[in-house]
Amino acid sequence: MTRVDFLLDFLRSRVKSLHTTVDILASSAGALVMYLLMRATWPKLTRSYAENELVGIPGEFSFEVWPLRVLVLLGSAMALVAFAAGLSRPFRLFRLTRRGLSSLW
Repeated sequence: MTRVDFLLDFLRSRVKSLHTTVDILASSAGALVMYLLMRATWPKLTRSYAENELVGIPGEFSFEVWPLRVLVLLGSAMALVAFAAGLSRPFRLFRLTRRGLSSLW
């Protein structure tokens, strides 16, 4: 997850609504990319597990591919959760500032 916090801090000090919009767009784009990565990884994971796909030099060094694909799937799932959590923050802040409770943040 690459974050451009210096840009968000700059926008927060200048234009608060633009900061929130950029934060929502960045979190949405990140969540979408992680979802697409999960969708692309799943068929490859099932195929490599079913076919017992190996990588390496036969007789020297080889290992199964499916554990690595599981790691990609789990990592992208965790990143999707992190982006979704990041996406909920601007909406909470927006709701609190509309109620006049912005001093809590």
